[in-house]
Amino acid sequence: MNRRSAFTLLELLIAMALVAVIALSLAASVKTAFDARRNTERRIDAARSSGLVMDFLRDDLQCAMPPRGVFGGTFEGSHGQDPNADDLVFYTTAPSPLHPDGANGEIKQVELTMYQPDNSADHILVRRSINNLSHPLVQPTADEEILCRHVQSFNLFYFDGSTWQDTWDSTSSQPANSLPLAVQVVLAVQTAEMNPDGTPVIATYTRVFAFPCTGAPGAAAPTGGLP
Repeated sequence: MNRRSAFTLLELLIAMALVAVIALSLAASVKTAFDARRNTERRIDAARSSGLVMDFLRDDLQCAMPPRGVFGGTFEGSHGQDPNADDLVFYTTAPSPLHPDGANGEIKQVELTMYQPDNSADHILVRRSINNLSHPLVQPTADEEILCRHVQSFNLFYFDGSTWQDTWDSTSSQPANSLPLAVQVVLAVQTAEMNPDGTPVIATYTRVFAFPCTGAPGAAAPTGGLP
């Protein structure tokens, strides 16, 4: 008489338990991988956004007009109303929003500043530009563009050839009516990544932009170099 072999109930239970353990291990591994990918994407997104902002600021600053001559305008960097932000007003040939009516001049007045909008807990970095400076019949109005959100601080430093200054006024600079040799931008933004204590991770990005034309006509080149 042939005997038919089969799994006992105990063996089935053991097999099912092993399958459940393996499935849980795989699920935990997949979750860890997805969490790592999500955190990496958050860090990359913050770095990518800040990089785009820095590129935008580089174009603005490197197209700045020397503060002298017929088309010259002042270059004034000061501390803003927000204690964590600076303010910079200058003239540049960088692009700005165009208007269907009125003058759209090549030279624009630009202000870079950070502020907290009404009814919001966020701080934003904005660019205010006026491109109809010479139109006699149109009252100049500034176009405001949001460059970055979730900004923690926005600080500017100006290199005079030997030291870094935290403010700059071209009307009283030495030599007179001159641009700094370079501007250092320090931008701190809140990322989507969280610290172990539940607070958001703050990422700080620093760039130094040198000006293609600085100093006053006939003035000797300042000594010193960039750090």
